[in-house]
Amino acid sequence: MIFKNLATKKKIVILVGVLLLLGILTVTVLGIYFSSKNKNIPSFSGRDDFDVSKKIETALANLEKANMAEIIAKVNTTENVIVLTFQGLADADTNRRVLDLISKYDRKVNFFVPGVSAVENASFVKELSLRGHRVGSNTLNQAKNMQDYSPKELIDDFVRANSIIQSITKQKPTTLMCNSTIYSEALLKAAFASGNTQVVQATKFLNFQSFKDYEQVVNYLRNLDKGSIVSIKMDGVLEEDEYEKSVEQTKPEAEPAKSAEAAPDKRTLAEKEQTITDIKPAEKLVIMVDWLMQALEELDFKFVFAEDLSSYKNVGFPIEQVKAEPPKLNNNGPVANDVSYKELAELRRVNQGGKAQEYKTIYTTEKALCYSFYGIHNKKVLDGVLMNLDLLEAKGTFFVSKDNVIHEPELVYKIAQKGHEIGICLTESRDKDFYSTLQTLLVVQKSVAQLTGQTPTLVRYPYDLELQDEILEAIACVKGKVIWQDLSVASSQVGINGTVAEIMDTIFGDGNHTARRGYIIYFRMDYYQDPQIIPATLLKIAQDRIYPIAYKDEVLNNDSSYSIKTVGAVLNGEKTYNYPLNDDDILPAVKDRIYPGHLAGYTESDKFSLIKDRYVGNPDVRKPNTLPDFTEQELEEVDKTGRFTQDKVLFLTFDDWASDKAINQLLYVLEKHDVPGNFFIRTNYMQNNPNLLRAIAEAGHDVGSHTDDHLPFAIGENSNDEDGVTLIYRSPNEEELLKRREDLLLSYNKLQRVIGDIVYNNRPVLNTILRPPTLAMSRAGMEAIFDMGFSHIVSGDFSTHDYEDTDAEFLADKIINGMVTGSGNIRKIQNGSILVMHMSDYKNLPIHSPNVTAEALDKAIPILKSNGYSFARLSDYLEAIEEN
Repeated sequence: MIFKNLATKKKIVILVGVLLLLGILTVTVLGIYFSSKNKNIPSFSGRDDFDVSKKIETALANLEKANMAEIIAKVNTTENVIVLTFQGLADADTNRRVLDLISKYDRKVNFFVPGVSAVENASFVKELSLRGHRVGSNTLNQAKNMQDYSPKELIDDFVRANSIIQSITKQKPTTLMCNSTIYSEALLKAAFASGNTQVVQATKFLNFQSFKDYEQVVNYLRNLDKGSIVSIKMDGVLEEDEYEKSVEQTKPEAEPAKSAEAAPDKRTLAEKEQTITDIKPAEKLVIMVDWLMQALEELDFKFVFAEDLSSYKNVGFPIEQVKAEPPKLNNNGPVANDVSYKELAELRRVNQGGKAQEYKTIYTTEKALCYSFYGIHNKKVLDGVLMNLDLLEAKGTFFVSKDNVIHEPELVYKIAQKGHEIGICLTESRDKDFYSTLQTLLVVQKSVAQLTGQTPTLVRYPYDLELQDEILEAIACVKGKVIWQDLSVASSQVGINGTVAEIMDTIFGDGNHTARRGYIIYFRMDYYQDPQIIPATLLKIAQDRIYPIAYKDEVLNNDSSYSIKTVGAVLNGEKTYNYPLNDDDILPAVKDRIYPGHLAGYTESDKFSLIKDRYVGNPDVRKPNTLPDFTEQELEEVDKTGRFTQDKVLFLTFDDWASDKAINQLLYVLEKHDVPGNFFIRTNYMQNNPNLLRAIAEAGHDVGSHTDDHLPFAIGENSNDEDGVTLIYRSPNEEELLKRREDLLLSYNKLQRVIGDIVYNNRPVLNTILRPPTLAMSRAGMEAIFDMGFSHIVSGDFSTHDYEDTDAEFLADKIINGMVTGSGNIRKIQNGSILVMHMSDYKNLPIHSPNVTAEALDKAIPILKSNGYSFARLSDYLEAIEEN
């Protein structure tokens, strides 16, 4: 009995021990998964492989002296090589099928797995390593925008993810791939300190939605640069920044496939009368991977690991003879110091008093803007700026001083070697008059030419100054131009201790205003105390104020994005123009057509006949309260249809004004569907961005006035509702009419000074059709408009109220199927309908969301075309009426 009890107790002890061990393991794994510190990052507890607190402490201690992780990126090579990476993990069955496909084609790839997913799929991750694939970190839980994390948060994430993967594969991961993250200097240092000596920057991103058939895959790969890094997302859709780097436009005529047996899976789908769009995402992913493997084999691509890609860099390209050290300046100083007073005076005589032109913006319709910099002596900031410009694939203009070329020639050389532009920065204390300024300019010009081969002609001071004529004369002697800026990132409002968020709020303010075509953004690298501020801000501006300008759709490389170029490249580009236009540049058919007195000698009957023939109204504006001063008989005769033709044609009209994102996306969608538009410009803000107006005109769209200050021609007391039809309106009095006449003249003059020289189809794009500020109109208001020389007043029958919408699907449905009016009726478009829409920034929507009106039209236009509608400019019809 005693022995039996002892045996029982022994069993109980063993059982308790087993249960205790299981409990510890459970707590450990749950601690890994659920505990969190910052930004919802799971943290870890426990011992052995998961006890990472000491590793984190060590990494933090090593952070200051840590190097930066190397960025593995696409290389230039003639070798037919590719790095294929798989990012994240899917469900267990999909993971297994993808791995089996890779094995079927006998390929080796890089997998980047998140730490949390690795815990859930430990056996699969272990098998990846055992089969010879490289397993790297995809961070702990696939966090995005990690450039915004603090160094401590980065290390906490990276170390924990590395520890999980190492515990499973028994190999420490040295490579890292982050999601939707810019590899900042701080992040690269944190990665290195955490054990990730290399980070991978994919060239292209794919997922289950990327291809519809095998031919698309083959055409895509034929146009893929050799040496690219392609990342396949195992789960989820592509982020906006991944679409930006996604597949490029394929050539119109792809080469025929080399083998008739290239796509057996494709034929199987066809035989089943299926398309890939009918299949669930997981199955789509498997099919897409199979297609990709087949096509890569067919096109004879060689797979290499990301870690080995650099060995193919420049293979097959001529080796440029670049000196290891930049050339040094003469010990006796630059040669320009020997220029005599007599020689300087001769340069002045030859210049004949010419003065350099000053630029605060560049007048161009090119979809590009400029980053400019001063303060290269701040080496830590310079390194961060150069690295981040590389990440953006952008080129900047760096203004260097005489001291820079004498004391830091290696920095000037380094900047130029990266393909950036060198300009000259003068100093107020040294360059005080013509001769001292010209002497400095020649010194810097010749020194930079000796160092880099560039001869700089763009000039500025570190801060804004009103330059004396003799300074401008000296700059003109070296064929120079003075470059200021639209936007300065050094803000006294923020102060030298400002943060990136404070800077962005100060320079862009509230709303969805984006950067502009021709913008010059100026970064003083010596202003902020934190050396990370300027590099981080130039990335943030690109991320939040430049990238959102592009319209994202299914068209690959759709040419709607803006690029960051040097000042010289944009300034000397083919899309520049003079602003304001000179009198001689404006077309005679356009010049000064608006002025008072056109109705001189008209009788009251003549005036009404003009209104009856040239006013296109609105179906809701038909009563005396919205059309004051008309008799009942006259109300019967004025137009209330809002249309003027029964042709099966539609007129897309856009009112007001907006920033680059809204108008650029509208222009792209119209061009995409080969549809003309009619833009009615409210001009009181237009002169701040004439480049956009000229871009509208160059695209061949009609342009008319929507007044300058939006002053109504029928006045409803205490109301700013331009579509209000229930108020009682009155006519403007004589003083109010005079103010409105002046407003119309100002508006037209502004328009003609920007686009008065542009012709499309042998007709000026600027017309004399007026879109009134409100639907309600008075007789006195109409007479004033026609007396100023406007040929037509056009409201329209289908007012979409798009500025109230936040859902493109809903707006598209209104356009296609009709909308409910205030009276509860359904109003639909019909033959000759004039659709009233707006250029709106939708400031209450996220900056990265597409423009609602543009997206709605992208959906609606193909359906309207399929219903038999065509699209036209108002001037195609109304000018013909006028000529008859």
